[in-house]
Amino acid sequence: MEKTFFFKNNAQANLFGVLHYPEHHAHDTGLVMCAPFAEEKHESYRLFVNCARFLAKQGLFILRFDYYGTGDSEGEWQDATVNSWLSDIKSAIQFLNNEISNIKVGLMGLRFGGTLAAITAENIDDLSFLILWEPIVDLKEYIYQCLRSNLTTQFILYNKILYNREVLIKQLNQGQLVNLDGFMLTKDMYQSASEINQLSRNLEFSKPVFIGSFEKNSKSDGMTKLLVNYHLRNNQVQLFKFEVPYFWQEARPGEIFDMNPTGLFQTTYNWLINLNKV
Repeated sequence: MEKTFFFKNNAQANLFGVLHYPEHHAHDTGLVMCAPFAEEKHESYRLFVNCARFLAKQGLFILRFDYYGTGDSEGEWQDATVNSWLSDIKSAIQFLNNEISNIKVGLMGLRFGGTLAAITAENIDDLSFLILWEPIVDLKEYIYQCLRSNLTTQFILYNKILYNREVLIKQLNQGQLVNLDGFMLTKDMYQSASEINQLSRNLEFSKPVFIGSFEKNSKSDGMTKLLVNYHLRNNQVQLFKFEVPYFWQEARPGEIFDMNPTGLFQTTYNWLINLNKV
């Protein structure tokens, strides 16, 4: 069963959520899913739905939701910040705990959502586990790469680049909006995101952590470095490698409604059920 609803964040704005109930209450475990950023959220939407339904079918409670200013939630994109989205995740955790009593709740995040989930986990004592699918370790570099879409649009419209990335960043710091595939990046979002680098932070979360690395197109060892950083204070961290395409990028025809990367859902579930035999 799937239930759609609105719940309040700390600012009393309405956030849209979908709660996936298991047909058979097989496990005392709930999961809040944290979506990625901008166009990546759109491209991975179908996979998130498929994953939520898969895990619910196995007996877990799954909550999907839209951050403030995104999807069907209240607010404007330009008013959202990293801190407001971190607060929204905490509100989602609280809602799930209130809705379903006596369950162990964890977070699962993809890309930008994985980074937000990891930060949230540092500040919540009763969170039971963390699942990170290809989290972004350096958000400043990530935003810098996202600006490539603006350069592409410029070239399509004008057959040349009018403003390079350095100029676009200067515009952001001056308070101007910069278009990323129809999403208007603000100074607040850019500056707050640019301060986050998971490799330079002290990662204090001591509960089990699943890190999923999608290596097929990867040229970075960021996930391995993240694993090492976690291991400085937490020996309950595991790295899983998946040779699948980057499904948060544009899907090929035929993939849109049939997203279930080989082994990803099952491996994630297997890891979950082995946590104290949930």
